[in-house]
Amino acid sequence: MSMSCTEFGQGYTTSSVMMACSGASQTYSAGACSATNRVGRCTITASGNGATATAVLSTYPPTTTDQAKTACTAAGSIGGVMTSFQPN
Repeated sequence: MSMSCTEFGQGYTTSSVMMACSGASQTYSAGACSATNRVGRCTITASGNGATATAVLSTYPPTTTDQAKTACTAAGSIGGVMTSFQPN
């Protein structure tokens, strides 16, 4: 199972994030994602219809840094989405 934590930024409201996190195996927290054992961070910026939304996905083991980078790059291949990966 992949372990991750998402920090939602511009374009998101607290209520929309809380609803998005209400699914199975997801928990809402107002705090920042932990840097402990993190393998990397993927900043995702989506733009469309005059709006922009930004989120930062932190990934943890058992996912490797290379796997996290590959997933981040793949997300950037979607139209209107830009990504940037930073290893931890």
